[in-house]
Amino acid sequence: MTPEDQHEDPRFARFSESGPGVYVPPVDGAGDVIVRADLAGTTLFAVTASLAAAFFTTAWQWIAAITALVLFAIGVFAFLWSYYNAVQRSRTDDVTVSQLYILLGPAIPSPVRRTMLAALLVQVVVAAITALARLDGPDGRPGSSLALGFLVPMFGFGMNGLWAAYHASFPPRRRRSPERSANGGTKPPV
Repeated sequence: MTPEDQHEDPRFARFSESGPGVYVPPVDGAGDVIVRADLAGTTLFAVTASLAAAFFTTAWQWIAAITALVLFAIGVFAFLWSYYNAVQRSRTDDVTVSQLYILLGPAIPSPVRRTMLAALLVQVVVAAITALARLDGPDGRPGSSLALGFLVPMFGFGMNGLWAAYHASFPPRRRRSPERSANGGTKPPV
């Protein structure tokens, strides 16, 4: 992104108008699709895993296992997609991993942070409770297909990253001056 493009980029305009550390929402409802998808996936997982733990039939175990694996696959894809886009944004914006996947800092609005972190917490808690509820399989041997639920929080991290990579207002990256080396010359910035 060239300096001329930075002036046309709405993220820069919003950030420079509001000052450092102040979040200004880009557009009402921007990123709502990602938040809704996160909530829908979390709800689907909670329902299927709970029913599988309650009834523990082969059919419900398959439904819960397939749901967990599909959400995991979507999460991995979203995580990689968000990482790629965050790397692109990091050329002009100061993007950190904690802001990207854990939604910390002023770049993320509080309502989005609360909603998406609550969904991630629900995913972890449901995975733990349902896996611990049935430690043995239906045949009495140790292990249960409900343990696949522990893969689902990857979906939450992927959705967090996707939202932040596209909609967070990260501060512009600062240019560093060259450092002096021990022999008096300058080292290029790292």
